[in-house]
Amino acid sequence: VNLTCPEGYAFSDYNTSLTLQCQADSNWTSVDAYNIICRMITWEKPAAPNGSLDENVSPPYWEGTRLNYTCPTNSLSKSGENATSALFNGTGWIFDDPLFACFNVCGPPPTAESFVKNITNGAAGVEGDEIMFECLGGFETSVTNITTSCSATKWTPDVIPKCLMCPTDPPIAPATVSITDWNGIASYGANVTYTCHGKFKDGTSVVIVTCEEGNWTMDEIPVCI
Repeated sequence: VNLTCPEGYAFSDYNTSLTLQCQADSNWTSVDAYNIICRMITWEKPAAPNGSLDENVSPPYWEGTRLNYTCPTNSLSKSGENATSALFNGTGWIFDDPLFACFNVCGPPPTAESFVKNITNGAAGVEGDEIMFECLGGFETSVTNITTSCSATKWTPDVIPKCLMCPTDPPIAPATVSITDWNGIASYGANVTYTCHGKFKDGTSVVIVTCEEGNWTMDEIPVCI
């Protein structure tokens, strides 16, 4: 009796056909039942994701086989992962992450003052990533935006210039006015409170000056009466 697997299937010994014979003792050729199950098989494995290393598992590959791929030392995927896998489902290979690839890691990006806005989210710190910092009042380099890029294994630039949110200190307080809330940093959104020991001309006793987009909201404090 000849047993033949359909196309794309094979027995556990990789053959696609098997012959059973009736022996002289009136018994059929002894075969383990597991060995006469046709299973999907392929001899081709998928191309490894860019920059990754595979397990070097030799063919053939049965349905349900999973091959693992990892990034070399000091490299990660764009999502910050260092490994993925592919499953042979009988008709083809399915990757857990079809876009997986390995890139050199630059490490932590350069930092800026806490009041500098980081307007790039989700960067894993791998080659090709960019992070933009924004200083509405202008950096020392006279620009409001600076982009640092991960190239090879380092960030360029690797130092973020000082952010000069307001180019001057807040207005000077008259002798009869006290200042509170001023921490010495002219950062965007910084508030300085001026308290008159009597009344300002408008009848109030408190004036708040704010650093907005590189300028203080008031150049001179009103006369305190």
